[in-house]
Amino acid sequence: MSTIDGRNNAQQVGPNFPGLAKPQNPNAAPPQAGGAGKGGDGSAISGEAKKKEPTGERRDLLDALKSNFGGNDRIQTKQSRLEELSTDQLKSVKKKREFDKALTKHEEDHHTVAADLARSQPLYEMETGEDGQEYRKSGKVMIDTGITEDDEKTVKKMKQVRAAALAPDGNQLAPLSEADKKIAAEATEKEQAAQSRMDGTSTEKPKEEHKKGGGST
Repeated sequence: MSTIDGRNNAQQVGPNFPGLAKPQNPNAAPPQAGGAGKGGDGSAISGEAKKKEPTGERRDLLDALKSNFGGNDRIQTKQSRLEELSTDQLKSVKKKREFDKALTKHEEDHHTVAADLARSQPLYEMETGEDGQEYRKSGKVMIDTGITEDDEKTVKKMKQVRAAALAPDGNQLAPLSEADKKIAAEATEKEQAAQSRMDGTSTEKPKEEHKKGGGST
């Protein structure tokens, strides 16, 4: 005897011998789905599919991203949201988190060394990741790069400007930008010009554009 979909619409298979059929008992319980009763030859199959656990590279990516990557409290994605992403999307999120962390360090280094010359906190341009979180993709710090009327003070100031521009040197993921290098080079030029005036080797007046302060690293 076979059972279809667990409903009491059993169909008998095999030959039917007249006179040998057992009368149906109207009070009898319906047959169990899957042949679970006595003499049944079926096996029960769960209607719920087992959840497939991630393995290998995907497992490693999920573990890294769930562990508050890099100790960055600003970026925390729910586990359920991460598990919805494909492996390629997880890779992209991991890359964005790594760069966000490196970029933040880059701009904070500029700001710290600039100290009193900083004219802004680190400013960032954001992008949305596949996990719905906001990530920093570029940044800058405004600093005062103008010379002073006192050549000695200008020399000291330009040393600080150059140090601030080059502060993130060695940052592998967020290296020095062309703007950083340009500001450092200009600071060196201004410093050398001021030093030459102090040494008496130059009587050239400061360039007007050098008096203008303002630059971003």
